[in-house]
Amino acid sequence: MAGIVDESALYNDVLDVIREKYDDIDDRYRPDKHYRYRLELYVNDTPYEAIKVVAVDIQRDFQGEFSQSMIVEAVYGAGTYAHAIYPNKQGLTAKLYRQLVLTAANGKLVSDVGEETWEYQCIVVGDQSPSVVASTEATADQETGDRSDVINVELQLIEQIVDEFRVVEIGGIFKNCTVKQVMELFFANVQQVDTPPSRLTVTSQDYQDWKLKNLVSGADIVEPDNTRVYDHILIPQGTRLVDLPNYLQKTYGVYKTGIGYFFQKTIWFLYPAYHTKRYDSVEQTLTIANMPANRMPGVERTFKVNDPKRHYGKVYMMATGDVVQMDHSERRQMNEGNAYYHVNADRVMDVFSSSSANVTTVVDDDHEVQAAVESRIHTNFLKLSKESITHNAFVENSRLARQVGSHVQLRWENADIDQVYPGMPVLLLYLLDGNIAKLYGTLQRIDQDSSAIEPGPSEHRHVRNATMTIWVERDKTD
Repeated sequence: MAGIVDESALYNDVLDVIREKYDDIDDRYRPDKHYRYRLELYVNDTPYEAIKVVAVDIQRDFQGEFSQSMIVEAVYGAGTYAHAIYPNKQGLTAKLYRQLVLTAANGKLVSDVGEETWEYQCIVVGDQSPSVVASTEATADQETGDRSDVINVELQLIEQIVDEFRVVEIGGIFKNCTVKQVMELFFANVQQVDTPPSRLTVTSQDYQDWKLKNLVSGADIVEPDNTRVYDHILIPQGTRLVDLPNYLQKTYGVYKTGIGYFFQKTIWFLYPAYHTKRYDSVEQTLTIANMPANRMPGVERTFKVNDPKRHYGKVYMMATGDVVQMDHSERRQMNEGNAYYHVNADRVMDVFSSSSANVTTVVDDDHEVQAAVESRIHTNFLKLSKESITHNAFVENSRLARQVGSHVQLRWENADIDQVYPGMPVLLLYLLDGNIAKLYGTLQRIDQDSSAIEPGPSEHRHVRNATMTIWVERDKTD
């Protein structure tokens, strides 16, 4: 197998990633970089800087959550923890500082790139009583405690705007509009909406002012499949902002292949979660070359970015760790059904009168049957779902889309997860019988673990690795 890899076009493409020169590239998009971290915890207005940031772990679950989860492990003096942090753990805020370091500069800071700063709400993970984690001497007073011992503290950092999202409630009647216009109104800059729906009422009176305080810079909304102009779209009063996309999908329909939404880097992303055919129609894509697990462990340069636009570009990445594939599609079809009966009372779903997105439709003047077409259980297998009759074909079509694909997990060494975005179209390249095979999909989750390169207290540089989960189409060759 090693000889096949060496001779393959895939291997040559991967070598281009490793060998490429980066003298003229924007430092933000360089793959040969590390970061130095600092952390300050604030009790009221008093800062307490950590001795060292040991790890920064970030989880971005694009399908299960609407924002990232961040856990930071930091070292503090035992006295500072016992006398300042622990007694005030309910009201902590934090500032996380990050400074770019290029490996080509032998760990020196990049002089022309300033230190980035983010502010967070802070929660102490666990309930570590000072009397348990430190000695009596260490907790006698703050100064003595800091001289005698140190403590590793786990902290959950939450973006302040995310806390606001959780409590904002909306509602209203929207006349002569599409579902996209409603999403633009609440997730994009209101000034960018061409024709705002009329008769708007919002339960939080200061919502519009709050949204425009440079905490939300806009929205990236993939064009919905549902383009119908509704006489009225009703959003019940008290609907949480973060529940709005799912409400629109379930009630009116937005996408034929499920809905995903996520807040990342001041931008709301709304997109079809299980659409596997967007790669050729989108400029900002992710191409992954899957290499054998033992072929290039610990390689420094594992990606490159071309043509960055609006924060993101074309990303070419090499996966070098173990790959896990989870394909439950046929079991889902057997248990949940792979077809449904659509009562087409108002003809809203005429768009489905042809085959697309792994779905075949049989339609007459009054109703239609839709079915997933990738089943290999046996020929002409057809089973109606439990929700066999529905007026919202978008929901059932989304369920069918989930049945003709699988999850793939890959390891990305020396990663930079800020180069990818929620629902990013993906092309996965892999070796099959000495040839290059490919699968199309979409990015659904990425988890990054960032840890100090050396254990000593003076080493603040971090190396970052990530586990990536993508949704891909069925492999027709297996």
